[in-house]
Amino acid sequence: MIDGLGYFGVLFRIVLPLSRPALATVGLYTAVFFWNNWFYSLIYLKTDQYPVMMLLRNIVNGGTTIAADCRQSAPAISIRSAVILVSSVPIILLYPFLQKYFVESIYIGAVKE
Repeated sequence: MIDGLGYFGVLFRIVLPLSRPALATVGLYTAVFFWNNWFYSLIYLKTDQYPVMMLLRNIVNGGTTIAADCRQSAPAISIRSAVILVSSVPIILLYPFLQKYFVESIYIGAVKE
């Protein structure tokens, strides 16, 4: 193999460092998909235990909420805005840590020989 490396050496020292930007991009998109996934819980779950995004969706849409003591009319616009902000914060906090990989992948794709 290359310079006496085995298969795992080639994987960990050559392949993974070169594919780090692609893995970070796919990881971020996968995290955003699963964080915003409320549709499957709407279809498959019939209990009182819903994921957070399902509860947030019900609050934003003004429908009935899951808790029995919160069955009021549609919440005010300030409550809806706060719910949207709170649900966006985890992804907003994750993006700066992965931004350098996006820039690196742009540079790798732009280098022409």
